[in-house]
Amino acid sequence: MVGPADVTWPGELPPTCLVSGASGGLGRAVAEQLARAGATVVITSRDPGRAAATAIELAGAGDIRAMPAGLDVADANSVDAAARAVADLTGRLDVLVNNAAARRRRRR
Repeated sequence: MVGPADVTWPGELPPTCLVSGASGGLGRAVAEQLARAGATVVITSRDPGRAAATAIELAGAGDIRAMPAGLDVADANSVDAAARAVADLTGRLDVLVNNAAARRRRRR
């Protein structure tokens, strides 16, 4: 099985990775593995509070660079705001893991 110790990054700097839907489940696991492999990881969720709590928890687990961002992949304005936030914080985005699903909300 391949783990974080088996990953090498091309170039001088470790990548900046954004993982959508990273406050729980599979997205969180992917974000954690990327971070343990040395990447700077942007933890996103529709709920910015959950993204922040996950980033704090992961960063507290060791030498991990994690930062939160609110992101609703079904909302174009939210996607633009998250992209601007990543650019402002890190200057670049190298890897996108699109884990979150956009669902059509039912009308009531």
